Amino acid sequence: MKPDVFICYSSKDESFANKLFETLEKDSVKCWFAPKSILPGQKWGGEIMKALENCKTLLFILSKDSNDSDQVLTELETAKDRRIPIIPVKIEDVDLSYDIKYFIRSHQWIDAKSISFESVYSIIINSLKRHLNIKDNVDSDAGKDEGHQPPEKEKKTVKQRTDNTDSKDDPIDNKNNDKSVYLKQNLGIETSGG
Repeated sequence: MKPDVFICYSSKDESFANKLFETLEKDSVKCWFAPKSILPGQKWGGEIMKALENCKTLLFILSKDSNDSDQVLTELETAKDRRIPIIPVKIEDVDLSYDIKYFIRSHQWIDAKSISFESVYSIIINSLKRHLNIKDNVDSDAGKDEGHQPPEKEKKTVKQRTDNTDSKDDPIDNKNNDKSVYLKQNLGIETSGG
């Protein structure tokens, strides 16, 4: 199986990463997630490299622990070398190490530290739909509790601008559209300076 998504994280953040993996799998998004994607007897290094060579997108769970992880750094470097889109998901405040900053400095991240998992998941699945060219066969409500409506105060905030698209037809890059209006109306994201 060629994965759509490689989940890159520190083992100390396994609880969040596992919840994300299980929810994506329920939405039929093929994920590669250690240790679940490694069979007994297989060698970790080779399996990780095979998965990175075959994945379409890398979800990077950014935390204090992943910021200091040599394994995470190797995975990010491999993704960057292979031109795999990287989607950082920041789950706690952290001053980026220079090594991590080198690989994700120009990437738009998802600020997940102050909003519910359901809200974070909605942003992630909408981003993946775009990166993977998925139409509406993925149910972006899979991460939500039945009947749960996120409180109005839960606002998503864009911290950086992404520069990874070249399409003239892309509404974000179309000079006739205001990027802030597009993000708010279509993705429910409010922008802030930076």
